[in-house]
Amino acid sequence: MDTYLVIKLGNGVRELAAEDRPHDGLGRTSIGWEEGQTPQHIYDNGRGIWPLDPKKVEACDYALFCAAGKVRLIIKLTGLTSDLRRTADGPRGRAVEGDIITDGPVHTRWFEADTPVFSTNQQLLTGYINA
Repeated sequence: MDTYLVIKLGNGVRELAAEDRPHDGLGRTSIGWEEGQTPQHIYDNGRGIWPLDPKKVEACDYALFCAAGKVRLIIKLTGLTSDLRRTADGPRGRAVEGDIITDGPVHTRWFEADTPVFSTNQQLLTGYINA
């Protein structure tokens, strides 16, 4: 049984405002998901910045990037960045690092599958499952 980090991406790509870009920490100009994105673009837009618990992520094997109710990208997790976003309250937010999975049993099982339910709170954007 593998442990998965589930990340829900916003539907539709949103350009980051110029004033938000210096606080992003990943050098992104946009975030979110839309039909037709390459796997690399989904990864770049969606891998951070999230309020993640390093110990929980360390226990995960893969991350599932989900949007519009489906799994859109799977990565084999290799790490987690240090805090990236700088706010008035201090550093906040991390980004996952990993290798994009485009074939094999994990890809076959999850790619385009329904977004796994990890909580009854639909407002949560990240969560964990064992499957």
